[in-house]
Amino acid sequence: GGGGGDARDGQPPLPWTKDGYSQPATPDGATPSPIVNRRAGPILITAPHGLRCFRGGKAHGDRRRIHHREKFSTEIALKLSAAIGRQMGFPCSFIVWNMKTAKRADNANLDPNYLLDSQFDRSPWHLALVDWKNACRAAGSPCMHVDFHGKHDPKPKKGSRVKKFTLDLGIDPLTDCAEDREETDATALQWTEAEAEALKTAAFDELSMAMSEVTLGSQHSPAPVVVDADPYLCGLWGHGCECTLSHQAVREGVPAFQLETPYTLRRAMASDDGAIVERMAAAIVSLYQNVVTQVEAGKGPITDYTEMPMPERMGPQKESAGGAGGAGGAGGAEEDAALVQADLVAIEAMLGDIRVLDARDSDKQI
Repeated sequence: GGGGGDARDGQPPLPWTKDGYSQPATPDGATPSPIVNRRAGPILITAPHGLRCFRGGKAHGDRRRIHHREKFSTEIALKLSAAIGRQMGFPCSFIVWNMKTAKRADNANLDPNYLLDSQFDRSPWHLALVDWKNACRAAGSPCMHVDFHGKHDPKPKKGSRVKKFTLDLGIDPLTDCAEDREETDATALQWTEAEAEALKTAAFDELSMAMSEVTLGSQHSPAPVVVDADPYLCGLWGHGCECTLSHQAVREGVPAFQLETPYTLRRAMASDDGAIVERMAAAIVSLYQNVVTQVEAGKGPITDYTEMPMPERMGPQKESAGGAGGAGGAGGAEEDAALVQADLVAIEAMLGDIRVLDARDSDKQI
């Protein structure tokens, strides 16, 4: 899931204007964005808690609270994006916090997973999500959003060991909104309740198969990874209140779900040879190709993702008013492959910088 170390691994990160992935937040290019928004292919991977951020406060009618960084979540989102890009032969979209440019403890760092409708326009995450959705719709390509999260490891009873690690599949925004689109303010969604349930069932099956050979813990007491399709961390706060990122996507008409991963699974995905990441990426690609594309084809004419406009290469010099993507006709297979390879280089540069910056991060992490 991303390969070996960056060529500059361990060295001080380059300035944001020269690192090949950071983007400006303003048209004059003077101020860096706190996120990296890679608008490319029809699958979007996000990791909204890869940085300490703030939720609640006056607008919510409660106290402001800190949501701690979920360790390895950004790295895994990047590795998943790289793996999906390789498997599909077309760059994968992603949105992550930029650990280099996002200001620590900045009050503007609103939790993207806990936004009121009135806060959507203040969140670079929501704006990037809508920008990606609009680009996919304009190209006629079906799209799917996967939101990656971390949770605590299970706590075994005293004197016993952890018997299993659970990967939570949170898809309630889609199933709830599909059941009553008017009542849930999701009128942009065209999916039926049966179609949403079909994606839930397929996601459970695909992810269970992907995790079937994964064992965590020590050699003496290995524990399997199981998938829970009806977890407490279901991706939905409710309706008429705060929205998770996957809920925001669903209200924009995009099928979406979130994955809550225990710490030990994240650690394995971030540090192993990439096998777990590749299997999870294959499950996501299969869901897109065999469920999402098929459902969307039943709604009207669709365009294959390989015919989408070629995205620009990553980096600040290619940033435009419309985001990180570019216009123009679709490229051939060789152009697509070259673009995937360029993304891999940019992702490796990010991972190298994160390794350096993570070592300096003394804040509490989940």
